[in-house]
Amino acid sequence: KKVLIVLDDVDSFSQLDTLYQPCKYVGPGSKLIITTRDRHLLRRRVDVTHVYEVKTWSIAESLELFSVHAFNERRPKKGYEDLSNRAVNCARGVPLALEVLGSNLYSRTTEFWDDELNKLENYRNDNIQDVLQVSYDGLDDLEKEIFLDIAFFFKGEHKKDVVRILDACDFYPTRGLKVLEDKALITISHSGMIEMHDLIEEMGLNIVRGESKDPRNRSRLSDIK
Repeated sequence: KKVLIVLDDVDSFSQLDTLYQPCKYVGPGSKLIITTRDRHLLRRRVDVTHVYEVKTWSIAESLELFSVHAFNERRPKKGYEDLSNRAVNCARGVPLALEVLGSNLYSRTTEFWDDELNKLENYRNDNIQDVLQVSYDGLDDLEKEIFLDIAFFFKGEHKKDVVRILDACDFYPTRGLKVLEDKALITISHSGMIEMHDLIEEMGLNIVRGESKDPRNRSRLSDIK
């Protein structure tokens, strides 16, 4: 039969191989869609015809998605326009963040919105951060060290400079940076600059903040302006 099959959130070669076997026997014209946080899994399959990287949403798209969850409408209600723009700015174009924020603010007063957004602009939102942390939790110890170093010190720095520093720490950075890139925790521009989404960076900062209430006992310190 001609079918559509979606394998969602695949995170290992063995899982992919096991799930993929029955899919080889479907009829002509069938489509198989695999979602994963690790692009390297897709490279192993020679019959993968296209890899699509999910991008952050534009302001207009973000506002529409947020409004659907916050108001059950495609645009903000009257009196909520400025607050909605603040919420969209906090989400940084991440659909998951937009859905979480919109659902949390649904049917609330403008006073509640203002307090909630003030808090969000200064403190973490567990629903968003915990989901984003799934990719981090799947890293090995050295990869986690590299990720946290980038979040604290090397965001916006050139890859060759970062590799030189991390190599001196015996972190095997060439491999580690590739793993982080494949898991969409960082991006490397055509000019070689290492970038990290603001929400991903905030997750890294919060991981280290959670090490101890006393900053002197944390693994890293940074004066974030």
